[in-house]
Amino acid sequence: MWQSDAYTVLRDAVVQGPCRATAASATALASNYHSPARALSPRIAFKFSLNGKDNELPAS
Repeated sequence: MWQSDAYTVLRDAVVQGPCRATAASATALASNYHSPARALSPRIAFKFSLNGKDNELPAS
């Protein structure tokens, strides 16, 4: 249905290189993609700021 250099979109699937995701039904997807273990940390770090300023105390 549609193809680019990066991926192909079919009626019931998307193919990107060796990876394929297929719509098995209206509510189920099947994929052969395997994420590298521990490649990304599930930990989220954020900094709270008041008035858009850095509110941390200076290092001692």
